[in-house]
Amino acid sequence: MPVTNEGEGTRWYQCGHLYRDMFNELGDDPRHLRRCPWDTPGDHKHRTVFGIGEVDVAPGGYGFGVATDARGRLYVWGEAQDYFDHPNIDEEDKGGLREIARNITPGVAHGGWAHIVTARAWPPAERKDGEEDEEMLVREDDRQNRRGLRCFGWNKYGQAQGWDAPIDVVAVAAGERHSLALSAKGTVFAWGDNHTGQLGLGGEYRPDPKTSTDRWDSTLKAQRDPLPMDVPTTSLGRDVVIVGVAAGARHSVLVSSTGDVFTVGWGLYGQLGHEDAEDTFAPRRVEHIAGIPVVSVAAGSAHTACVTRDGALYTWGSNRKGELGTATGDVTKAFDDIGCEPGDTAAIPQLVDLDRRESNVVGSLAVAVSCGSSHTVALARLENGEAGLFGFGWNNMGQLGLGDDKDRGIPARIALPANEKGKVTKLRCGWWHTVVGVEEY
Repeated sequence: MPVTNEGEGTRWYQCGHLYRDMFNELGDDPRHLRRCPWDTPGDHKHRTVFGIGEVDVAPGGYGFGVATDARGRLYVWGEAQDYFDHPNIDEEDKGGLREIARNITPGVAHGGWAHIVTARAWPPAERKDGEEDEEMLVREDDRQNRRGLRCFGWNKYGQAQGWDAPIDVVAVAAGERHSLALSAKGTVFAWGDNHTGQLGLGGEYRPDPKTSTDRWDSTLKAQRDPLPMDVPTTSLGRDVVIVGVAAGARHSVLVSSTGDVFTVGWGLYGQLGHEDAEDTFAPRRVEHIAGIPVVSVAAGSAHTACVTRDGALYTWGSNRKGELGTATGDVTKAFDDIGCEPGDTAAIPQLVDLDRRESNVVGSLAVAVSCGSSHTVALARLENGEAGLFGFGWNNMGQLGLGDDKDRGIPARIALPANEKGKVTKLRCGWWHTVVGVEEY
């Protein structure tokens, strides 16, 4: 059985930097959305032939894609899959899915710059011949106490350190050099590099002898064992329960059950949304959108995005490549002048108009957003009820899927390949690429 049966399940499409040579061999263009090589009908050497059934693609890293299947297996593909030292990696065929791990929680995986974070999922213990009930229960208890996390790849700062713990992990996120995990009870665990406070473990003001001023500093520069983030217990008089996490290059973003957004870490480009460019070592609520219920968050290298319950899309942080989608220039040009001049920033959330370029489209409501290193892709529900895909920001690798390598300063509509029909339902950005899932009407 192929990865996804033709006419059934989710079809996966990719664009941008995953494996340029592969596209040249197949005659495809990485600047357009094209079927993922392991999900392409027909018989060629990149087709995955072993039966793994339906897969769910996770956000990938620099030059590699990530996927899991319902059986709890973890797969990679792409140019940079050699980050993961595994005998299944094939240097001659980087288009096929390569299994690198088992006993992974399906759908709970995330690629960082050069590492992957997943949640461990042990199958129930099976009785061995002649084994007593008590012995089997001991083995099962041991498995339950060793759930926690499994990580793979680059580990210089401890960001790919595994963790055995009796904790149900429901979501993970991976940055450049740090990692996050969210438990079923709403606790955020963080580990890896903490030089800019991205682990959210707190800190204190200390004298800086070079400037004779006080600066906020953390006692921990790196942390290999996951620790609970120092999240506020209340916000606007309500208990804070975190339900979503995102990791930028060196900052972290959280969203609570009541729709509040909290950010922590590197703030040089305003990506924390606190109206300044300062780093923070403890999560702070983004006040500019406090009281506007947010349902999901995403983070790029130095920018942040969120979608509200009412379908609004907000972005803030670096706008160097147009990744905020709020340009003020001539919208008829392929590349629009960036609002507040090229290279400037927005330190508070900016409302994005998805319909600005499309004169015949109005009333688009954002339902999901994903960020690459310096590009943003949003999934929206159009006025006619159909799904629309919009991209903006850096496009040098063709990661916007617009057929060229020109950056975009405002949202541009991304089309599926000709003669391909379906509704985009899933959106996953890697650092320099984009992958979308399409289902039949």
